[in-house]
Amino acid sequence: MSELPKGWVEAELGEVAVPRDEKVDPASMPGALFLGLEHIEAGTGRILSHGLTDSLKSQVALFEKGDLLFGRLRPYLQKIIVADNSGAASAEFIIFRDHKNGDTRFLKALMKSPDFLVHTARVSTGDRPRVSYQSISRFRFPLPPLAEQKRIVAKLDALSARSARARKELESIDALVARYKQAMLSKAFSGELTEENRINRISIGDVAAKITKGASPKWQGFNYQNEGIRFIRSQNVGWGRLRLDDQAFLDPEFNLKQANSIIEINDVLLNIVGASIGRTAVADDTIMGANCNQAVSVIKLTDKGPVSAKYLCWWLQTDEAQAAITAGAVDVARANFSLAQIKKLSLPWPSDQKKREIVRRIESAFGKIDRLAGEAKRALALVGRLDEAVLAKAFRGELVPQDPNDEPASVLLERIRAERAAAPKPKRRLRRAP
Repeated sequence: MSELPKGWVEAELGEVAVPRDEKVDPASMPGALFLGLEHIEAGTGRILSHGLTDSLKSQVALFEKGDLLFGRLRPYLQKIIVADNSGAASAEFIIFRDHKNGDTRFLKALMKSPDFLVHTARVSTGDRPRVSYQSISRFRFPLPPLAEQKRIVAKLDALSARSARARKELESIDALVARYKQAMLSKAFSGELTEENRINRISIGDVAAKITKGASPKWQGFNYQNEGIRFIRSQNVGWGRLRLDDQAFLDPEFNLKQANSIIEINDVLLNIVGASIGRTAVADDTIMGANCNQAVSVIKLTDKGPVSAKYLCWWLQTDEAQAAITAGAVDVARANFSLAQIKKLSLPWPSDQKKREIVRRIESAFGKIDRLAGEAKRALALVGRLDEAVLAKAFRGELVPQDPNDEPASVLLERIRAERAAAPKPKRRLRRAP
């Protein structure tokens, strides 16, 4: 550990964090507030809900107002709270007692620090990795004077509130992007974007040379393999784009049996079954010659050019089209939209020149929106790293100024040691209902 700030001292967590070790039978405290790991939001420590002891059969741990509850299960190490009330908690929490010579809010910050998380990763054990009090008690860290601990906590709270506001604003960007895109699509297909008062409407069946779908390979006696023809499933059709990270391939003989659904460039793909119903994309040269399953419809337009295909793909993503697809879906085992229903879908169909202009404007606007959304996502990732950097700065003594009038941490630590040595050893017992 590098040279410590004036008044600080190196300590072990077990020297300053006093655990509560009393387990009780929940029947002895009917109706008491109960907190389990599932009730705590990771990272924020916000209490999402709570339970009651009445329905519990296993032992619970008691806590008092001001105590620190630390989730010991590795996936939930960021579930840390300082209690506002007394109650009972799951045995998956380690509970640290609030006492006059320490600040549990400072301990909470310490347990969220990068160094502490590295330590917990090293000492976790078990099939579902968890830490024990004994394993984390050996964690060594720089301990500031108690007065400075409180200043650090106050500063962290202020900075955390700011980053939380920034995070909330940045997390709302996706919803704003979706609303803006829908508004843009509405203007485009109403004629407002191109200042066209009236656009003739036709059905998809009027402009499609063929509307078909694929089949299940297993029904045809085929299994997936590592190479061959690409096989498109509903997960490969996204909102306006292909998603080819999860790929499947079949023997080329499948195309001989299913020639009707071989995909060509500028075919419009539409998911018609299941939770992803309504997602649509235009086929490009990466999937030319591929086939698809029964959850994907292939719309082959009479006009083989890219403009009509992109125009139809964009329209299928409008609120109008999505509402028609959802309303028309038959839900037996899962939602299903038929080929006949696709043919009947009515949409505005302007001249080729107008379609080209609409597609150009949509793609130009969406490109700008997506770039801004990408910058927001990068900023959101930076907020998380900034929080870590602030914590690291706090434990280097760089977050708040030192005060020479503060009682040195070495004196604080000696007092804690003396008080713990003089205190009677608690007897672990199980309280049961009378």
